[in-house]
Amino acid sequence: MKEVKNVNLQALQLYIAVVEEGSFTKAAERCFVTQPYLSQLVKQLEKEYDVQLLNRSTRTLSVTDAGKVVYEQARKIVHCMEQTKVLLEQVKDVHRGEVTIAIPPLVGTIVLPQLSKHFRERYPNVKMNLIELGAKKIPDLIKNEDADIGFCVMPVDDDSLKTTSYVSSDFVVFISSDHRFANKNQVTMKQLKRESFILFSEGFTLHDSVIAHCHRHGFAPNISFETSQWDLMVELIALKMGIALLPKSIAKMMHHEHVTVLPLSEDAKFQWEIGMVTKQKKTPSFAAKAFEDVAQSLIPRHLTS
Repeated sequence: MKEVKNVNLQALQLYIAVVEEGSFTKAAERCFVTQPYLSQLVKQLEKEYDVQLLNRSTRTLSVTDAGKVVYEQARKIVHCMEQTKVLLEQVKDVHRGEVTIAIPPLVGTIVLPQLSKHFRERYPNVKMNLIELGAKKIPDLIKNEDADIGFCVMPVDDDSLKTTSYVSSDFVVFISSDHRFANKNQVTMKQLKRESFILFSEGFTLHDSVIAHCHRHGFAPNISFETSQWDLMVELIALKMGIALLPKSIAKMMHHEHVTVLPLSEDAKFQWEIGMVTKQKKTPSFAAKAFEDVAQSLIPRHLTS
C-alpha cells in the first residue's frame, strides 16, 4: 500500500456519516453538504488509501472489510481531534471551568472545608458541584463519569479506578458521659459485646465496617438504631440510646458535654482510611486536574490520627 499523505479531517467525518447512515443521500443531509461533494471526498479517501471502502454495486450500500478498518480508525481520529479542541478551550478558560466531586456526607465534613478553601483561593471562578451519597455508590459515579473526583472509604477494588490514600483515622468509642465505662482510659471490643450499637445506615460503608470489626472479635453487634446523620447519632448516644464506633476525626469536630470519647485498646485497633478516586483511562478536564493537584498538595498536612 502506498504512503498515505493527504487525508483530511472532513473527509473522515463525511465517511463516518456515510457508514452510519448507510446512504450517501442521508449522510449528505446529516452533514449539510451536497451528495456529489460527499461522493468526491469518499472517492479521494479510497484513492489515498488505495482500497475500496464501500460496495456500491447493490441497492443497499455496504462496507468492505477495509472500509470497516478505516471507519473504526476514523472515529478514533475524529474523537481525538474533538477532544483536543475541548481541552485547548479549557486551557484558555481553566479559571472558569467546573469540577464535580462525589463524597459521602460524613467524609465531606472532614475533608472538604480546608480543601475547598485552598482551591477557592487559587481558582475563585471555578464552579464546584457536589454530589453527596453513601461511600458504596461513589465508585460507580466515577466509572460512569457522573463525577470527576470522588472520596470514599478504602479499599476500592476496581482496576478501572485510580485511588490515592487521603485521610486515615483510628476508630474510637462514643459513649454517654454517664456510662459505666466513661472514666476508663480505653475499652476493649470484648467489653462492648453486650452494648447496644448505633450504626450508620446500610448505604454507608461504615455500617459494614463496624459489623465486620465486631465479627472479627467474636460477636454480632446488637443494633439499636441506624441513621444517616452522625450528629443525630451523637445526640442518641448522649441520651443513653447506645454506643457507637466512629472515626476519631469526628471526635475532633464534636463537642457534646454529655458524650465521652474513648480509644480502643491496642489489640482492638480499627482504622478508617479515605481515598481520593478518579477514573484510570479518562483525561481529566483542566479544572478537575487543578482540583486533584490542590488535594494532592494538602495530603501531607491533612487531618490524620
